[in-house]
Amino acid sequence: MFGELDALRSVVIQDLRSNGLETLFSGSDDSLKTLIGTASGTRPNKSRLMSQLKSGELAIRKLKTTLEAQSAPPDYYRLKLRVDSLQDGVLREILEEAFRCWWITSTRACIVLSWCAVEAKIFDIYRRWTIPKIKTLDPELNRNKIKVHEDLATVPDAYLLRGLRKARVLTPTEYNILNGVCNTYRGIAAHAGRRKPLEDSEVSTTVGNMIDFVEKAI
Repeated sequence: MFGELDALRSVVIQDLRSNGLETLFSGSDDSLKTLIGTASGTRPNKSRLMSQLKSGELAIRKLKTTLEAQSAPPDYYRLKLRVDSLQDGVLREILEEAFRCWWITSTRACIVLSWCAVEAKIFDIYRRWTIPKIKTLDPELNRNKIKVHEDLATVPDAYLLRGLRKARVLTPTEYNILNGVCNTYRGIAAHAGRRKPLEDSEVSTTVGNMIDFVEKAI
């Protein structure tokens, strides 16, 4: 048991050092060394040893949680809770992948994948309507080659959003927000040469806006 606990301690210490947080592990490190020495010397009774072992393990896990909290992007955990509570398994899986990208600071990939969840919901909504109805929602949708729902994949997202606004699925405010995400941040994320790296606040706001739409009951 001590071998497994010591291995966990080593991993946490390595993570802390790599993030410049060496001072956080000194107390737990010393406590664990004392515990191991005590176990090999005086041989305390089993209940006392298990209690000490549990205390050492909890201290190490607390340090690991501290490290993760300090390493997480701003608003990551708050928004991740919303993703975890999504009922639609497909949309949740897409966003979980986006958040894995965000965790390792691949913010562009996070935004592109989050938009994939938005697109998936948009197409789910359009599939509820007949093709004749869809063609009344926007001039770009009233084209001869749009004969089945799959043909909507050839329509730019901006026109699909306009159709949702006309159908009153989106309020004017919701439309403006999503259209801004589509035209600005999704474009920036998909085309790296368009602008400087995204700020943390921009990523948090953009991802939050997309989750708002994915959560929306329609």
